[in-house]
Amino acid sequence: YIAAEDLQTNYICIGPVNKALNMLCVWADNNNTPSEPFYKHVARLDDFLWVAEDGMKMQGYNGSQCWDTSFAIQAVLESGLAPKFPELCTSVFSFLEKTQILSTPTSQASDAFLYESIPNRQQFFRHVSKGGWPFSTSAHGWPISDCTAEGLKATLGLMDSAQVKAKFGEFPASRLYDAVHVILTLQNNDGGWATYENNRGFGF
Repeated sequence: YIAAEDLQTNYICIGPVNKALNMLCVWADNNNTPSEPFYKHVARLDDFLWVAEDGMKMQGYNGSQCWDTSFAIQAVLESGLAPKFPELCTSVFSFLEKTQILSTPTSQASDAFLYESIPNRQQFFRHVSKGGWPFSTSAHGWPISDCTAEGLKATLGLMDSAQVKAKFGEFPASRLYDAVHVILTLQNNDGGWATYENNRGFGF
């Protein structure tokens, strides 16, 4: 399971707590010596670290890039200011297009995409990822229901603008369907929505 989580998240892991634990397990699994997976973990430590005026800190996530961008561009669109900022709109669309999880040729050529098959998802208790949007970056690999909804709304708002169509052409409808699929399948039996994965346990 640890190896699967590491590959699906490009060694970022879902957060800093299990990242530290996974890194220690990888070290222990190789007789307390460095290995290729260990060095891949080390390379992603900076995703969580930052220096404040009173020293180094570790944040609870590797950023909020997609979440913040989705809301910011929706504000631009709702205000009617998008035509005044064509470069902003095309840059944001490019970012959102690349950030949609396992939806680009580059991400589908990665090891993470191998785990998207139904047998692998069942084996490692993972919800469908393809088509979702993350809180931070595509590399993080975990789709989130509300982040997917906001990424989808932002994409829908941008995709028909003249500047975006001129630069990128038509956005594939199949990618919109994938996003909707992620959202709908994250709804729990009680009608509410899960964040990362559906309820599997019992109620209290």
